[in-house]
Parts: sequence; structure tokens; C-alpha cells
Amino acid sequence: TQIVMGGGNGAVMIAQLVDRKLYWMNFTVTLTEKRKLRVQDIRNDTVQELEQRDNIIKMSMGYGYLVVATTTQCSIYDAQRWGSPITFDVRDVIVSMMQNERVFMLADSTHGIQLYSYEGRQICSIKISAAIRPEQLAPNLIGLSRDTIAVRDPVDPKKVLFFDAINGK
Repeated sequence: TQIVMGGGNGAVMIAQLVDRKLYWMNFTVTLTEKRKLRVQDIRNDTVQELEQRDNIIKMSMGYGYLVVATTTQCSIYDAQRWGSPITFDVRDVIVSMMQNERVFMLADSTHGIQLYSYEGRQICSIKISAAIRPEQLAPNLIGLSRDTIAVRDPVDPKKVLFFDAINGK
């Protein structure tokens, strides 16, 4: 995430969020720079440095996997093998990310919600509305369980839409 500000005197300031942290089991993941992560295993007292090609915008750690989304790619790291991530291209900026024990979800405002296996294979895609705004895909408006995806209806906020996590219907 980047913040750009302009002043009346012509000065331009650019800021980058760093030092975001994730905790899962015995792992701590820290965003140290806009493209670098440090993964610390406190049980084995080891540290891994992971570098991405582009700026990191979302990251999630759970169920033995670290999922990192940049502006152009998504990388899936197995907590047992940090050195060999599975990487695939994303088509739009990811606005929401969630994990469960079998799959993880990426959401963007152009393609809606996509479910992927931890091997990087797309399982299904859910198109909610043609005119969905990024804030309607916020993590607190989406739920992911083992077999179901729940989304607050963007047209009628009093309704919740449910989808099958296998086929997206």
C-alpha cells in the first residue's frame, strides 16, 4: 500500500507501509520493505528472507501456507519449503484474501472472487455483480468455509449470497 501526498510548495511525498506482521503457529511474517518479507520460525530459531518482483499488497498466513499477492502476481509458499513458491499472474489488483484448510480466495473488483488450490490451480470463479466496487469485497463482508462462500449482497445489504466452494454456483 502506497500513499502519495502533494504540498502547496510543490513538494511530493511518497510513503510505503512496512512492518506489517502476520502470526500463525510458530511463524511470524514481517513485511520489512515494499518487496521483502522476513519469515521467522520461533520454534527452530530460523529466519527466511523472501523477495518479490513487485510491491506486496496483500499477504495471508495459515494452514501451513503463506499466500502473497503483489500488483501482478500471487505466490504460494509452503511452510515446509520456503525456497520453491508456486507463482501465477493475477489479472487485477487483489482487494481481499482469505484462506481455509483446502483452498484460498482472492477477490478483485474486475473478476470478482476466485478460489485457488494451494497448488496454484484455479478451482472456480464467482462473478457477483458487473459493477462491484472494491470496498464491497472487504474481508469483513466475505466468509470462506470448507465448502461455502458467503458474500453480503452488494445490491441489498440485508441479504447474504451463498456459493458452493467447488463449482462457484
